[in-house]
Amino acid sequence: MPASDKVYTQQAHVTVRLQRRTATLEDKLHPHASITDEQATHVAQLAKALAELLGEQDRSKNHYQGIFGELYRRFGVSSYKLIRIEQYDAVLAFLEQWRGSVAGGASGHADE
Repeated sequence: MPASDKVYTQQAHVTVRLQRRTATLEDKLHPHASITDEQATHVAQLAKALAELLGEQDRSKNHYQGIFGELYRRFGVSSYKLIRIEQYDAVLAFLEQWRGSVAGGASGHADE
């Protein structure tokens, strides 16, 4: 392979890698983009902690299902991984408010 072909191939690989990195950054910065994997993991951890807290009060229900169902309904998504970046803070606040109401002795939902 001629040296010029090798250089061209290397440049093509660099271009492809840069395009992928740029697309990843654009996805994260776009206001309607979904939350990152790290943010989704954080939401799942908060939901799990809330479900465990609710389970201490009532073991007869599937609290995970109820929590995620409420998230999906309130935020208009079919998966917590599809929560939009601009909704992330509101989701965290909602879960924290719900946890606080349960820890404080309320009956379950954050809006009760």
